[in-house]
Amino acid sequence: MIRLLGFSGLVKSKYFSSSRITLLILFLWFNPQVKAQTSMDSLLQRLSQPGLSQKDQVLLSTAIGKEYAESRPELGLKYIEEAENILKKSPNDTLLLSLLIAKSINYSYLARYDISTKISMEALKMSQKLNDKTAMLDAHNNLGIDFMYTEDYSNAQKYLNEFVRLSEIARDSLRWGHGLNNLGLISYYLGNAEEELNYYVKAKEIFERINEKEGLGNTLLNIGTVYTATGNHQKAQEYFADALIIFEEIKYISAYSNVLQSMAEDYLKQGKYKKAETLASEALALVRQNDLKQDVVYASDLLQNIYQKQGKYKEAYELVVSYHEVKDSIFNEKITQQLAELQTKYETEKKESEIQQLKLENNLKEVSLANARNQIIGLFIIGFMLLALIAVYFTQRNKKLQAEKLQQEFQLDALRKRIIEIQSGDAVYEDVEIDSINEKINSPLTDRELEALKLIMQGKANREIAEALFVSINTVKFHLSNIYQKLGVANKREALEYVVKSS
Repeated sequence: MIRLLGFSGLVKSKYFSSSRITLLILFLWFNPQVKAQTSMDSLLQRLSQPGLSQKDQVLLSTAIGKEYAESRPELGLKYIEEAENILKKSPNDTLLLSLLIAKSINYSYLARYDISTKISMEALKMSQKLNDKTAMLDAHNNLGIDFMYTEDYSNAQKYLNEFVRLSEIARDSLRWGHGLNNLGLISYYLGNAEEELNYYVKAKEIFERINEKEGLGNTLLNIGTVYTATGNHQKAQEYFADALIIFEEIKYISAYSNVLQSMAEDYLKQGKYKKAETLASEALALVRQNDLKQDVVYASDLLQNIYQKQGKYKEAYELVVSYHEVKDSIFNEKITQQLAELQTKYETEKKESEIQQLKLENNLKEVSLANARNQIIGLFIIGFMLLALIAVYFTQRNKKLQAEKLQQEFQLDALRKRIIEIQSGDAVYEDVEIDSINEKINSPLTDRELEALKLIMQGKANREIAEALFVSINTVKFHLSNIYQKLGVANKREALEYVVKSS
């Protein structure tokens, strides 16, 4: 299995709010026992059959966990956990290695990059020990992607470069092409358009040679976004058109819609509003028809922006209303899930705390009894000096036990407050006051820019800010660019220093 990063079809321009980058997954089945049937229904059906060997159960549970990674990673982890429980009884390093790769991806989709990176490192060491070339490649790829999402571009390049090098040596053209695409994405984040384009051109040649349609379509789309960003609109539209043909051929609806939006954004950047409106409307109708909620949010955002550019405020208003209905439904689903997770953690912590409290109380009683016994023994054996030393010892131990008990109470109280905070919708920011920042600068920040600045003060990464504001990463970059310009700074660090000094 290989995880791929790519642009799902929207222009990476900082000027337009609907720009975004998505995470794609592609599964390559190397094990002949599951290669014949890769659909979710067939995998679930096979897993439910009686008489399966433990090895088949592990293989199928791991495969299902991989399939669920992008859409329902929590459920994917449950199937992987079932496979783990079987492997605890019947260890098998080869099966465990495949399981670790799938597990790291599920945690990555949950934005738990710390856990994902740790598991991928474990998988990398095991793959080197077992000399498993495929797992070694995928571990490098996963590490590169996770470091990219945490904005550690140096490590991201390190692991993705090694992924590409090993893919080339192994003559694994599919992984090689996608690795080049991922390196192009890193170059985009680092602002090197020329290097980015070079990676995509190389990837395009590879995908054309092996006739890999989806990879070629994404690469053409990536190249188009570069030409849009550099102002070569004719070239951009040519590549978008070629990508559109491919995605229509392979029936990739989401990608087809994203190409339409990329074309619309390119026309919008040229000031060709009517063409942009036609394409954006077609994209929105397509994702609504197929109930692709997240894509509906992006397409609506793009179309209402086009309406505003044309002065069609009535249409823009009506679209914003429906846009927020979809956005709120997605938000409510995430909040419900987050509350459920916190409630489970709270109940678990509460039970553990109660058990710990009982243990502490019992220890205190034992300490008290022991103290009394030792005082009596001390009086008869070594006298007052030994008694004094024993008293000091148990006094310190009592203080330590009391401190542990108090710490447990503090932890419970903090968790209660966190649940109340999420249920009430209140945000917790840093102590630094930024609401009055507009009084100290010539060009005031917009409400959206203030929201983004507050999230920066919390130490949020661009991806987390995008998720919090329900906009694309490129929209976040657009806001950050405006913030930096208005504050007269060059990056996040200088922005933080400016706000702290000003307050």
